[in-house]
Amino acid sequence: MATSWGDGERSRFESVRLQRRVLVVVDNVVAMTRLLDVVDLFEGDFRVALDFVWNTDDPQSNGLAELFAAKGVFPVKAGLSREYELAITAGHSGLLDVRPPILSLPHGIRYTKIVPEARKPGSPEAFGLSPELLLADGRPIPSAIVLTHDEQLARLRASAPQAAEVAVVTGDPCYDRLRASIPWRLRYRLALGPVSEVDLGLR
Repeated sequence: MATSWGDGERSRFESVRLQRRVLVVVDNVVAMTRLLDVVDLFEGDFRVALDFVWNTDDPQSNGLAELFAAKGVFPVKAGLSREYELAITAGHSGLLDVRPPILSLPHGIRYTKIVPEARKPGSPEAFGLSPELLLADGRPIPSAIVLTHDEQLARLRASAPQAAEVAVVTGDPCYDRLRASIPWRLRYRLALGPVSEVDLGLR
């Protein structure tokens, strides 16, 4: 996770030498929950430092400060003069100023919802697959665009073929977490308390 220590303090106190820095660009609460699913892969690898930064360009950041606090994350200041090997994000705002290669992840129902104000009139693209969000001067903004299904890749090729060149279908880490949690299904139901099947579906 991110730390407020300076580089000199890191070298004094850490027994494993830092080899890579990853910048985690967080737009809002929904994006943060998806990013946490992915950055867990770095858990226990002290060669990699994760620095979280709050992307204030996103208009839907309500509750993000509270989530940072709950997770023990201390965001670094935007524009910090550090070199990063990778940036991971689940949003689209303010990415033109991000210098390291960008790994763009989906979040929520990103590639299935239509937001009229986020696309040109008459455009059929789902939010997150439009050239307006993915391209700058005709070139992809992210270095890699993560998709969860081949069907999304087909739609991306139709809407923004240049962006499709850097897309990769990886599956859905959220779905993987759900599958891994199947053995604890009864425990989850008991934690929810006595509810009907209808109520359970709404929770």
